[in-house]
Amino acid sequence: MVVGVIDVVILLTSAQLLIFALFLAFAGLRRRRELLYLALFFFSLAANILNYFLFRRIDYFFPGWIHFIYLGAPFAFLYAPCLYLYVRDSTRPATNAAARPPVRPAAAARTLLHCAPFAAFTAYLCAAFYFHDAEAKQRIIWAPDFLPNYGYKALTAVLQAQILFYIVLCVRRLVLYRLRLKKSFSSLTAVTFAWLGKLAFGAAALWILDLVRFAGRFADRNPADWSASALWIVFALFCCLFLYNVLQKPRVLFEAEEEPSRRPKKSLSDKTAGDYRRKLARLMETEKPHVEHDLSLAGLSDLSGIPARSLTETIRASGSDNFYDFVNEYRVREFLDFLSDPVRKSETVLALMFDAGFNSKSAFNRAFKKKTGKNPRQYLKSRSA
Repeated sequence: MVVGVIDVVILLTSAQLLIFALFLAFAGLRRRRELLYLALFFFSLAANILNYFLFRRIDYFFPGWIHFIYLGAPFAFLYAPCLYLYVRDSTRPATNAAARPPVRPAAAARTLLHCAPFAAFTAYLCAAFYFHDAEAKQRIIWAPDFLPNYGYKALTAVLQAQILFYIVLCVRRLVLYRLRLKKSFSSLTAVTFAWLGKLAFGAAALWILDLVRFAGRFADRNPADWSASALWIVFALFCCLFLYNVLQKPRVLFEAEEEPSRRPKKSLSDKTAGDYRRKLARLMETEKPHVEHDLSLAGLSDLSGIPARSLTETIRASGSDNFYDFVNEYRVREFLDFLSDPVRKSETVLALMFDAGFNSKSAFNRAFKKKTGKNPRQYLKSRSA
């Protein structure tokens, strides 16, 4: 068998995915349950890719590897649901990162419904192929009525629709998560949100490339060689970027961000509340933690020594609606101090905005107008008038 470059890419990619899957499954059993979904996502990709490789080189593997044919085919219906379940559980608020609430039977049943297409296709292959002997399998594979052309097209169309459906669900979850970040993080580009966005974007890119290949077959045309090569190169890059992100920021996977309850009840005495307000104000004025772009509620809680739940109550008692508004108010003050500094006032607005703690121009404009009643351009014009 002559091994080409694409064959090597496929095998290396599959090996990477299997290693990721085993590593994440082990980590999920010990740390975070949602990692099991991510592990199954990567395992499903690997199984489906290896199934494709067997058919790509069927002249070499047939009939010796006949029992491995189609083993990975049903997993094509599993990786999109697993990706969504991982995003769903990763974006759920948690009052205690260490706590693992028990899974209710109704919730478990709803989760299993996502596996229905995978189970149905597996059941069909068990009856039509898996449970036959090697000689019967050889006849079945070449039988024209086993999976006719129209059947393959219909099956692939259902698969493509399923993947699109779950990508839309992932995007919806991420949009809602982004809105919720305003209440607990000072940066809209929080590490978890950025990671999940990259994961969803990578999956969408793979789906689009696969859709191009399917469209060529649906039109009874052989897809161009570049589309197949591009698909596997993107797969390989996807795996490398995943590994890079995990090595660079392992807390993306292994640390759950703790969030306070959405409506914390008043639990502090007047004396304790007053002490916390003074302590927080002194910290913000002297150490200026707001200039850190990735400052979070948990981070400020550690710096101030105020429990996260009490810190949320203290922030609201100080007049801010949420943590996001509280921190951005101090950032706007920092920006205004820069404008009053003779040494720094000649610098660009973008540079001053960044040094004040903002890393998004749109977030800066919103916070600035909320604080001053004017947008930055109007404010600077009124100062120079």
